[in-house]
Amino acid sequence: MDKKNQKQSQRDALNMLLGLIDFKKKFPENVFRGKWGGVLFFESDAMFSTEFAEVVSGLLRYEGANAASLVNIDEAKSLGFENVSALFLDGEVTGDLYQSFLIGAGPAKGWLYNVDSYACASDVGGWCIYCEKSNDIGVIASREPITSLAGQQALRLLGARPIETLIAGGGSALFPFNRLVDSWREGLMQNYAVTRAD
Repeated sequence: MDKKNQKQSQRDALNMLLGLIDFKKKFPENVFRGKWGGVLFFESDAMFSTEFAEVVSGLLRYEGANAASLVNIDEAKSLGFENVSALFLDGEVTGDLYQSFLIGAGPAKGWLYNVDSYACASDVGGWCIYCEKSNDIGVIASREPITSLAGQQALRLLGARPIETLIAGGGSALFPFNRLVDSWREGLMQNYAVTRAD
Protein backbone atom coordinates (compact mmCIF):
# COMPACT_ATOMS: atom_id res chain seq x y z
CA MET A 1 0.00 0.00 0.00
CA ASP A 2 1.36 3.44 -0.90
CA LYS A 3 1.85 6.16 1.72
CA LYS A 4 -1.24 8.13 0.67
CA ASN A 5 -3.54 5.10 0.95
CA GLN A 6 -1.86 4.04 4.20
CA LYS A 7 -2.46 7.49 5.71
CA GLN A 8 -6.10 7.40 4.57
CA SER A 9 -6.61 3.93 6.13
CA GLN A 10 -5.14 5.22 9.38
CA ARG A 11 -7.39 8.27 9.31
CA ASP A 12 -10.41 6.04 8.56
CA ALA A 13 -9.48 3.73 11.46
CA LEU A 14 -9.25 6.64 13.89
CA ASN A 15 -12.51 8.18 12.69
CA MET A 16 -14.20 4.79 12.96
CA LEU A 17 -12.93 4.36 16.52
CA LEU A 18 -14.14 7.80 17.55
CA GLY A 19 -17.64 6.84 16.42
CA LEU A 20 -17.71 3.41 18.11
CA ILE A 21 -16.77 4.30 21.71
CA ASP A 22 -18.56 6.62 24.11
CA PHE A 23 -15.53 8.21 25.76
CA LYS A 24 -17.63 9.57 28.63
CA LYS A 25 -18.49 6.06 29.87
CA LYS A 26 -16.48 3.57 31.92
CA PHE A 27 -17.03 0.02 33.14
CA PRO A 28 -19.41 -1.39 34.19
CA GLU A 29 -21.41 0.84 31.77
CA ASN A 30 -21.71 -0.11 28.10
CA VAL A 31 -18.88 1.86 26.45
CA PHE A 32 -19.86 0.90 22.88
CA ARG A 33 -22.12 2.88 20.59
CA GLY A 34 -24.54 1.09 18.27
CA LYS A 35 -25.47 -2.58 18.02
CA TRP A 36 -22.96 -5.39 18.38
CA GLY A 37 -23.43 -9.09 17.71
CA GLY A 38 -20.81 -10.45 20.08
CA VAL A 39 -18.99 -9.25 23.20
CA LEU A 40 -16.09 -11.07 24.91
CA PHE A 41 -13.95 -10.06 27.89
CA PHE A 42 -10.26 -10.54 28.60
CA GLU A 43 -7.55 -9.48 31.04
CA SER A 44 -6.32 -6.01 30.02
CA ASP A 45 -2.64 -7.05 30.07
CA ALA A 46 -3.27 -9.02 26.87
CA MET A 47 -3.60 -5.71 25.04
CA PHE A 48 -0.06 -4.73 26.07
CA SER A 49 1.76 -7.97 25.28
CA THR A 50 3.84 -8.57 22.16
CA GLU A 51 1.08 -10.94 20.94
CA PHE A 52 -1.37 -8.05 20.58
CA ALA A 53 0.23 -7.14 17.24
CA GLU A 54 -0.67 -10.66 16.08
CA VAL A 55 -4.19 -10.25 17.52
CA VAL A 56 -4.73 -7.08 15.48
CA SER A 57 -3.21 -8.65 12.37
CA GLY A 58 -5.63 -11.59 12.67
CA LEU A 59 -8.61 -9.29 13.18
CA LEU A 60 -7.60 -7.17 10.18
CA ARG A 61 -7.39 -10.33 8.02
CA TYR A 62 -10.73 -11.54 9.38
CA GLU A 63 -12.56 -8.45 8.09
CA GLY A 64 -10.33 -7.48 5.15
CA ALA A 65 -9.23 -4.22 6.80
CA ASN A 66 -6.01 -2.28 6.20
CA ALA A 67 -5.22 -0.55 9.50
CA ALA A 68 -6.22 -0.25 13.13
CA SER A 69 -6.03 2.73 15.45
CA LEU A 70 -5.13 2.35 19.14
CA VAL A 71 -5.98 5.37 21.28
CA ASN A 72 -5.08 6.26 24.84
CA ILE A 73 -8.44 7.69 25.86
CA ASP A 74 -7.13 9.39 29.00
CA GLU A 75 -4.49 11.28 27.00
CA ALA A 76 -6.89 12.35 24.28
CA LYS A 77 -7.68 15.98 25.07
CA SER A 78 -9.36 16.66 21.75
CA LEU A 79 -11.07 14.21 19.38
CA GLY A 80 -9.70 15.72 16.16
CA PHE A 81 -7.41 13.47 14.06
CA GLU A 82 -4.36 15.69 14.49
CA ASN A 83 -4.68 15.98 18.29
CA VAL A 84 -5.52 12.45 19.41
CA SER A 85 -2.70 10.38 20.83
CA ALA A 86 -2.86 7.25 18.63
CA LEU A 87 -0.80 4.31 17.41
CA PHE A 88 -1.56 2.74 14.05
CA LEU A 89 -1.17 -0.97 13.42
CA ASP A 90 -1.37 -3.05 10.27
CA GLY A 91 -0.55 -6.64 9.39
CA GLU A 92 3.16 -5.77 9.13
CA VAL A 93 3.69 -4.48 12.68
CA THR A 94 5.67 -7.02 14.70
CA GLY A 95 5.30 -7.68 18.41
CA ASP A 96 8.71 -6.14 19.08
CA LEU A 97 7.85 -2.98 17.15
CA TYR A 98 4.52 -2.75 18.99
CA GLN A 99 6.33 -3.04 22.33
CA SER A 100 8.72 -0.26 21.33
CA PHE A 101 5.70 1.94 20.53
CA LEU A 102 4.23 1.21 23.97
CA ILE A 103 7.51 1.80 25.82
CA GLY A 104 7.93 5.13 24.04
CA ALA A 105 10.12 7.54 26.00
CA GLY A 106 10.02 5.36 29.11
CA PRO A 107 7.99 5.15 32.33
CA ALA A 108 7.04 8.84 32.41
CA LYS A 109 5.42 8.79 28.96
CA GLY A 110 5.13 5.19 27.70
CA TRP A 111 1.67 3.64 27.42
CA LEU A 112 3.02 0.33 28.71
CA TYR A 113 3.46 1.90 32.14
CA ASN A 114 0.23 3.93 32.32
CA VAL A 115 -2.94 2.61 33.92
CA ASP A 116 -5.21 4.47 31.50
CA SER A 117 -8.18 3.48 29.33
CA TYR A 118 -7.55 2.44 25.73
CA ALA A 119 -9.58 1.64 22.61
CA CYS A 120 -8.74 0.03 19.28
CA ALA A 121 -10.69 -0.39 16.02
CA SER A 122 -10.03 -0.91 12.33
CA ASP A 123 -10.86 1.18 9.27
CA VAL A 124 -13.74 -1.24 8.50
CA GLY A 125 -15.30 -1.17 11.98
CA GLY A 126 -16.31 -4.83 12.28
CA TRP A 127 -14.76 -5.04 15.76
CA CYS A 128 -13.75 -2.70 18.55
CA ILE A 129 -11.66 -3.25 21.68
CA TYR A 130 -11.83 -1.24 24.90
CA CYS A 131 -9.86 -1.73 28.11
CA GLU A 132 -9.33 -0.12 31.48
CA LYS A 133 -5.87 -1.00 32.75
CA SER A 134 -6.73 0.38 36.17
CA ASN A 135 -9.46 -2.28 36.50
CA ASP A 136 -7.59 -5.09 34.66
CA ILE A 137 -10.52 -5.57 32.28
CA GLY A 138 -10.71 -5.51 28.48
CA VAL A 139 -13.60 -6.22 26.10
CA ILE A 140 -13.87 -6.90 22.38
CA ALA A 141 -17.13 -6.31 20.54
CA SER A 142 -17.83 -7.57 17.03
CA ARG A 143 -20.63 -6.79 14.60
CA GLU A 144 -20.94 -10.47 13.69
CA PRO A 145 -19.64 -13.56 15.49
CA ILE A 146 -15.95 -14.00 14.67
CA THR A 147 -15.75 -17.44 13.09
CA SER A 148 -12.81 -17.28 10.67
CA LEU A 149 -9.60 -19.12 11.54
CA ALA A 150 -7.61 -15.84 11.80
CA GLY A 151 -10.30 -14.24 13.95
CA GLN A 152 -10.62 -17.25 16.26
CA GLN A 153 -6.85 -17.36 16.72
CA ALA A 154 -6.91 -13.64 17.65
CA LEU A 155 -9.60 -14.28 20.27
CA ARG A 156 -7.58 -17.20 21.70
CA LEU A 157 -4.50 -14.99 22.01
CA LEU A 158 -6.59 -12.41 23.86
CA GLY A 159 -8.07 -15.08 26.13
CA ALA A 160 -11.47 -13.56 25.30
CA ARG A 161 -14.58 -15.19 26.80
CA PRO A 162 -18.25 -14.30 27.43
CA ILE A 163 -18.89 -12.35 30.62
CA GLU A 164 -21.26 -15.08 31.81
CA THR A 165 -18.44 -17.67 31.66
CA LEU A 166 -15.99 -15.41 33.48
CA ILE A 167 -18.42 -14.45 36.23
CA ALA A 168 -19.34 -18.11 36.76
CA GLY A 169 -15.65 -18.88 37.30
CA GLY A 170 -14.96 -20.73 34.09
CA GLY A 171 -11.82 -22.44 35.42
CA SER A 172 -9.86 -19.44 34.18
CA ALA A 173 -6.71 -17.91 35.62
CA LEU A 174 -7.82 -14.51 34.35
CA PHE A 175 -8.80 -11.59 36.55
CA PRO A 176 -11.27 -13.02 39.08
CA PHE A 177 -14.52 -11.89 37.45
CA ASN A 178 -16.31 -14.27 39.81
CA ARG A 179 -15.24 -12.01 42.71
CA LEU A 180 -16.56 -8.72 41.36
CA VAL A 181 -18.49 -6.47 43.73
CA ASP A 182 -22.25 -6.78 43.23
CA SER A 183 -22.68 -3.46 41.43
CA TRP A 184 -19.99 -4.37 38.88
CA ARG A 185 -21.22 -7.93 38.37
CA GLU A 186 -24.79 -6.70 37.83
CA GLY A 187 -23.66 -3.81 35.60
CA LEU A 188 -21.46 -5.97 33.38
CA MET A 189 -24.15 -8.64 33.08
CA GLN A 190 -26.83 -6.06 32.27
CA ASN A 191 -24.70 -4.25 29.69
CA TYR A 192 -22.71 -7.06 28.09
CA ALA A 193 -24.43 -10.42 28.57
CA VAL A 194 -25.34 -12.15 25.31
CA THR A 195 -28.95 -12.56 26.45
CA ARG A 196 -29.55 -8.85 27.07
CA ALA A 197 -32.31 -7.14 25.10
CA ASP A 198 -31.31 -4.16 22.93
